[in-house]
Amino acid sequence: MKKIIKQIAGIAMALVVGVSLVGCGTASPDKAADKTLKELQSSLKSIAKELKEGKDSSLDKIPGLGAVASAYKGNSDAIKVLGEFADKMSEFEFKIGDVKKDGDRATVKVTIKTYDFGNGVKKAAENAKSKAESLAKEGKSAQEIQKQILVDVFKDMISNATDGGKSFSREIEIKMTKTNKEWKIDTMSVVDINNAVLADMQKAAASLK
Repeated sequence: MKKIIKQIAGIAMALVVGVSLVGCGTASPDKAADKTLKELQSSLKSIAKELKEGKDSSLDKIPGLGAVASAYKGNSDAIKVLGEFADKMSEFEFKIGDVKKDGDRATVKVTIKTYDFGNGVKKAAENAKSKAESLAKEGKSAQEIQKQILVDVFKDMISNATDGGKSFSREIEIKMTKTNKEWKIDTMSVVDINNAVLADMQKAAASLK
């Protein structure tokens, strides 16, 4: 079960990384941060709409899935629930704070508030083993169990994460560099954005024993 949970966390990260806009540049640091985060929200909503149709072709919209995509192909229920998750991810809120500029370098403080997906995946993991055992007793094959668990764990994670509202909040510092008169977010800050939007879901999955 731990392998499936980590796989789900990896898919979630691939989803947000796939639509992150590293090259989004504008004439001021705060506007660059605002534009990037709004476009991330919009992109997640767009891909969520396609995924919720349950078609294999929608998985092609997520760069970096690679071999992991095979676990979802042919499993329309799993693809649909992945779409539901992308929809919830797109609902993150953000507030632009202090901006500091030093020549062609800048730092923008941003507070991101979202559902606690990290806690959600931990709780879902607690139920996954018993669900798998129950399906095995029903005579389901290993392949059938994995197919169903992919759906059930994601549903549990979404439910557990959203029950408490947007309880996860983090202030991050987005670092930028001015290139050709445009401010662009540094790659490492994109990682910080992704981790905040996912509410440390990958870290939570990695900590499971």
